[in-house]
Amino acid sequence: MIASSFPYAPVALSRVLPPLPGWLADEASLADEAVLFGLSEARPEERVAQIRLAFAERTVWLEKQIEQAQEQVGDLNLAIETAHAQLHERRSGPQPPRAERLFSVAGQRFLLWLVVSLLISAGAFWSVDTLFPATSVGLLMGALLGMAGVGVALIRYRFDQKARLEQQRADRLHHDEQTTKARAEVADLQLAKQQVISSLYQAEAHRDAQYAHRDRLIRLFESEFDLARSLRYSLKPDDAPYV
Repeated sequence: MIASSFPYAPVALSRVLPPLPGWLADEASLADEAVLFGLSEARPEERVAQIRLAFAERTVWLEKQIEQAQEQVGDLNLAIETAHAQLHERRSGPQPPRAERLFSVAGQRFLLWLVVSLLISAGAFWSVDTLFPATSVGLLMGALLGMAGVGVALIRYRFDQKARLEQQRADRLHHDEQTTKARAEVADLQLAKQQVISSLYQAEAHRDAQYAHRDRLIRLFESEFDLARSLRYSLKPDDAPYV
C-alpha cells in the first residue's frame, strides 16, 4: 500500500529539545551575560555565535524531517502523475477492431459453414442425380444434407456468439476492476501527499518558531551589550575606540 511505498514518520513535535546553556535559559540570565560582556573587553560575536549554535542543535532534526518530507512530496507528485496517466489509459477502453474486419469471427465461421453446407448439398444432389436420374432421391439427399449443414452452422454460430459475449463481459469486468483500482490508488496517493504536506508545514512552523526565539534572544543580547558597553565608555572614556 501507500504507507509501505512512501514511509514517513510524522514530525515528533513533542520531542525533547536539547537544553540551552544556563546563561541562555531565560531572558534575565541572558541580559546579565550581555551586561558582563559589555563591561568587559570581550566582543559580542562570540556569544552570538554560541546562541546560533545552541539553536542549530535544537533544529537539526527538524531540518532533516523537512528535507525528507520535501523529497517525498516530489516522489508522490511523480507517482500521482503516473497514476493519472494510467487511469486515463484505462478509461480509454480497449482498442476498436481493425477497419478491414467487416464481420466478427463468429460471423465469418457461420458464412464458411453455410457455404460448405451448400456445396455439400449440391454435391450430394449431383452425385445421386447422376446415379438415379429418374428419381427425386438426389433432391431429397441434397435437401437433407443442406439442412443438416445449415443447422450445424447455426449451432456453431450461436456457440461462438455466446463465447464472444462472455469474453466481452469478462474483459469489461476486468477493465472496470482495474479502473476502480487505479482510482483508489490515485486517491490513496493524494491522501498520503496531504499527510506529508501537513507534517511538513508543522515541522516548518516549529523550526521557524525556534528561529524567531533565537533572533529575539540575539537582539536582546546585542541591546543589553550595547547599553553596558556605552556605560563603560562613559565611565572610562579612554577605553572608547578612536573614531
